[in-house]
Amino acid sequence: IAVNVPPGTAAGTVIKYSGAGDQFDGAKAGDFIFVVAETPHASFTRSGNDLVYSTSISLADALGDCELKIKSLDGTVLTVACNEIVKPNSSKVIRGAGMPTRTGGRGNLVIRFDVNFPNHLDPERRRDVQRLLKK
Repeated sequence: IAVNVPPGTAAGTVIKYSGAGDQFDGAKAGDFIFVVAETPHASFTRSGNDLVYSTSISLADALGDCELKIKSLDGTVLTVACNEIVKPNSSKVIRGAGMPTRTGGRGNLVIRFDVNFPNHLDPERRRDVQRLLKK
């Protein structure tokens, strides 16, 4: 049996083919029931129709402009500009870049940021940073 699983079908979705199952001793054939399972992905997790992508960026990138290159599930590369200050544990939503929906639309891509702070700054650099941030 070839099972047609539409793109974006959620884990746990049941696809049933009535009368396509096994048949024993002249009895009516049973149903063939297929339950969709998802394989974990190295870069994305799914939340409904949204895809969640977690990334770490440097403090310098968080305070300045940065550009992310994200390889999507279909292999295309999405370029995302971060032209605003990125706070630790913040998110950026890219509308329509998530999972396909049954109605022909798409969910969102949610990018979650972790900002890496330096472990050490020498005294001169520390004074420079303090001076810049106090302005």
